Amino acid sequence: MAVGFSAHPDRFAVRVVVAFRDEEPNLHGLLMALSRQTCSDFELVLVDDHSSDNGWTLARQFASSFRHFILLRSAGVGKKAALLTGISFVSPYSQSFSDTLIMTTDADCLMSGGWVEAVSRSFRSFDTRLLLGPVRLRGSSFLSLEWMSLQAVTRLTAWLRVPVLCNGANMAFFRSDFMCLQGSSDIPGARCASGDDVFLLQGFRRRGLSVAYLDSPQGVVDTLAPCGLASFFRQRFRWVRKVRDFHDPISLLMAFFVFCLCLLMVVLPLFSLRCYVWTILLLLLVELPLFFSQARRFNQWGSLLWLPVWQVLYPFYVLISLVGGWASAPLWKGRVLRNG
Repeated sequence: MAVGFSAHPDRFAVRVVVAFRDEEPNLHGLLMALSRQTCSDFELVLVDDHSSDNGWTLARQFASSFRHFILLRSAGVGKKAALLTGISFVSPYSQSFSDTLIMTTDADCLMSGGWVEAVSRSFRSFDTRLLLGPVRLRGSSFLSLEWMSLQAVTRLTAWLRVPVLCNGANMAFFRSDFMCLQGSSDIPGARCASGDDVFLLQGFRRRGLSVAYLDSPQGVVDTLAPCGLASFFRQRFRWVRKVRDFHDPISLLMAFFVFCLCLLMVVLPLFSLRCYVWTILLLLLVELPLFFSQARRFNQWGSLLWLPVWQVLYPFYVLISLVGGWASAPLWKGRVLRNG
């Protein structure tokens, strides 16, 4: 047990925290999915990050659909501040337990009726301190290939006890652990406007707290693909910005390896088209079992048809994302994200 952290609690409250900003079109679907959970004894905390639409009013209409419903205004600006507002909030319900299990998701997500139960059961059955849940992309068979590869890396590295990837759309941890890490040097990226998920993961790893992957069909969370090419690259630019604050050598090594491989695949056809074609075929041969496994796990068989095209285009998109992420200040919900 890491110094300063409490033992795994026998009894704990369950709280789902959602930070939202201008998500009125998506909130209804999320709240409907959460209201249909088989485990209804949980606390839903919605935090409005200074929205300019009617999301607040829409959220209030669902208050009677939950046993414990809390709607808050963010105490700061940005998703990190909104999540901190929702996680640190002390309610009468949570005070009756020794600790609170925090489950995070995004306002544009959907989940099955067994999501809360699957996550909370994992914490009751195992000595887990941070749970990384599976996230499935909907709305684009082509882009789903990238998400399947990211989920494969998330699952594999968690199994190897060196987790490097996660997604805030489906994460869970104890409130006491989160509060112990807040403000400490164990969580990098303090100057980064995004990355609330991956930097928290690095904080858990630094303190030696156990991290696991939720390998359950009921634990899958669905998220929507970006609308249009501009939105897609803005999202990727935000992801790249996080790398500036990475301190984890394994994460940096993996990022460097992906960069070198993509650079090779862009340059290789300029020198030898034959070598390029054989390299593409070799990569397909190596990666096909991985994608086949992920397609079966997420029931996305149609995405495999795009695999040859994805192999050709992926290196170009990665390099564009790297250049754009380092050279620009990405937009998110009408805000310019700046580091430092």
